[in-house]
Order: sequence, then C-alpha cells, then structure tokens
Amino acid sequence: MGARAGGWVAGLLGCAVVIAGGCGGRGVPRDGGAPHDVKADVTAPVDAGETRDVGADALTPVDAGGTRDVEADATAPVDLGGIDAAAGDAPDGAADTSTADVGAPVDAPAADALEVGPMACGTADAGSGGDARTDAASGTFAEFPLPVGSRSPDFITSGHGKLWFTGGDVFQLFSTITTDGCLTDYPGSQDPLAVQASAMTFAPDGNVWFIQTTVGQVGHIAPDGSSLWVLDLPFATVPLAITLGPDGNIWFAAYGTNAIGRVTLGGVFTSFPTPTAFSAPTNLTNGPDGRLWFAERSPPAKIGSIDPATGTIEERLIPDNGTPTPGGRMVLGPDGNLWFINYRDADGCLVTRVTPSGTFTDFPIAGGTFLRNIAVGPDGNLWLTELDANKIARLSPSNGTVIEYPVPTPDSQPSAITAGPDGNIWFTEYRVGRIGRLTP
Repeated sequence: MGARAGGWVAGLLGCAVVIAGGCGGRGVPRDGGAPHDVKADVTAPVDAGETRDVGADALTPVDAGGTRDVEADATAPVDLGGIDAAAGDAPDGAADTSTADVGAPVDAPAADALEVGPMACGTADAGSGGDARTDAASGTFAEFPLPVGSRSPDFITSGHGKLWFTGGDVFQLFSTITTDGCLTDYPGSQDPLAVQASAMTFAPDGNVWFIQTTVGQVGHIAPDGSSLWVLDLPFATVPLAITLGPDGNIWFAAYGTNAIGRVTLGGVFTSFPTPTAFSAPTNLTNGPDGRLWFAERSPPAKIGSIDPATGTIEERLIPDNGTPTPGGRMVLGPDGNLWFINYRDADGCLVTRVTPSGTFTDFPIAGGTFLRNIAVGPDGNLWLTELDANKIARLSPSNGTVIEYPVPTPDSQPSAITAGPDGNIWFTEYRVGRIGRLTP
C-alpha cells in the first residue's frame, strides 16, 4: 500500500489518533439518549503514596440501553447509509461483512535482529540513567535510557520473556528490552513510510503480529527477526489495537472504515462494519464472554462487542457524554469486567468500568490529570499512566482505592504500561526516551 494512503491517514490521525497526547482536549456535546447523572467527586491531586478511596464518591452504577444482534452476511454489499444512531442502538436490519482475500501472502525482505547499544545489560543505576531509589511511598523505580536518536517509545507489551515496544527508533519496526536492560531493534520493510509498528500481539504460530497504522498494514515477524511478512489492507482502513482473538485469528479496530477487522493466520482479511456509521472504533480487547470488546469514539460514544464466530455486533451508549481515550487500551479486569480510560467535559479523565451486561461505573483518579493508558498487574490491581502528572497510579478494582507513584525523571510523560514477565510494572517514558520499571 505504501504512500498511496499516507497523506490521507496522516490528516485523519492528526485529528483523531492522539499518539502521545493522553486524555486532553475538549469533548463534543452529544445528542440523543436520556442523560445520566453519574457524579464524580474529583479531588485535588494526591501526594505520592497517599491512599484514597474513590469508590464511594462516584459511583452510582448506570444501566446502558439494550443491544441488538447484527447478522454477518459475508457476501452482501455493505451499506453504511441511513443509520440513526442517536439513541445508541444498532439499526434494524443486517450489518454486512465483506471478505477480501487480498492475495497470497508474500514474504518481505528478511529482517535480522540487531543488538544495539550503548546500554549495559543488568544496570539500572544513575550512571545508566536509572534511579534505583526505594521508599515506601514511591516504590522502586529503574529507568533504562534508549540510545540517542528519535526515541519516543509509546506502546509496550510483554511476550516471549521480554518487553516489546514501539517508537524506539524511526528506522526500526519495533524494539525489545529484557528485564535486565538489553535492547534489540528490529528493522522493518523497505517501504520508507512503513518503518514503525503501532502495536503488536503474539499468536500461536510463534510469530509477533503487528499493525502499521499510518500505512494501513498488518504483518508478522519471527521473534528472532526473520521472515518478515506484511499485508496491505484496503484503502483508508487505519488499523488500531491489534489482539489475538479467542478464535485464534488476529483482530483489530479498523478506525478509518468504521469496522472491526480480522486476519487469519493464513493472511485472509475480513471486515465487519459497525452498526453505527462513522463510529471510529478503537481499543479492542478480549472480553470475559468470548466476545471482543471495543470502544467507539465518534459521538455519541459507545462500547461495542463482536462475536468472533458469527460477526454479531452489540453496542451500548456510554453515559454522560463520555469519550474513550484514543491511545489507551481497554482491559479485562480480574473482576471479569471491562475497564477503560474515559473523558468527560465536566470531570476530565476517569477510569470507567463496564460489566458484560452494560452497567457503567466511573472512578476518578486525580483532578485535572491526563490518564494515558491502563493495564492489569500481577497483583490484581489496575495500573495507569498519568501523562501530565508524571506518575504511575494503582487502582484497586474491588474498592476504588488509588495509590500514586511519581516517576523519578521530571516531565518524562509516562505513556504505555504493561505487566512484565518479572512481575514488575513496565512503562514507556515518551518525552525522554526511556523504558521504566516499577516494583511497588
């Protein structure tokens, strides 16, 4: 696909996909649907290590409206016109799916893993840019500086015993770091525009699957850096939030075409349009019910889910003009519910929980802070990055208690976050080009 979509996608992403901007900006008033009153007691920012119980402040659960099944007809043409989404329901009739076998997969030039420096493995002291301080309020932090260059790490995840992240170098597909600080870069394809992945997931075929949002591609590469393969998606697809589905296929949100995309491990792409036209789906994840859940940012914002076996899509209106953040993940919590970062004009950034039956509950974190991303920790808590406050926050899903940990490097802009294979919390520091580790 290459340059043929680059300009169009760049304009769209500049308006809608805030790669490192957190939860900022003004929400858009939304018509339709009865207003819900979910009051959030947003307090002043909390000092490091202070514990507060926000669960009692907010939280009148709100029941979302009903859902409709949308049949998946893989042969009928897709008609996105004439949809009235004001009340948050799926339209009557079928939302079709279109299946496109976009050609036999073709191996791209092989890419060998490249060990780079200058980073000493196993060090996290001040000399290597780390800060190994320990105290009860701040936990133990270690920060690993990336080599000099265009380094603005954003997405991060864990797999094959190490951390995988994007944005490490403009000339690399993605990078990895071991738990003791050894860095490896993975060169991308020869397309000058397709040099960075946006997100990745791990499949049972042993490959690392990734999306390249700006050029509309999905691909995979072996963990050792060999056998790079990419697939051009239909024009304007704009893939976001890739994940391995419960059916063993690769799924992602097709932001530009208002659909959910599926690619088999054999390389066949299928598109499932959302019932709501211009829904701008993102934040796709596996749910507790065998469905894939996702957010729809276009007003009025909704939470949707799709049955991977049938293509049936359900949608629920997010109460009180809430808007899921574009860069954040939606995660399946240890309580069996879905959690995501939400923005409302009146309250700023919140963490919102939605049950599979459609009940929404809000949890405020700190007054005015921009929450960027969310992950589930090995301790059963939810972990968040506070972009502007320069903190990592821990939220108890059982009672809403919040503890905040200040990142040692000032104005580092903690962005993405994940649980590491070592049981610690790992995150990216977007502004200063570092990978951080927190041992609470």
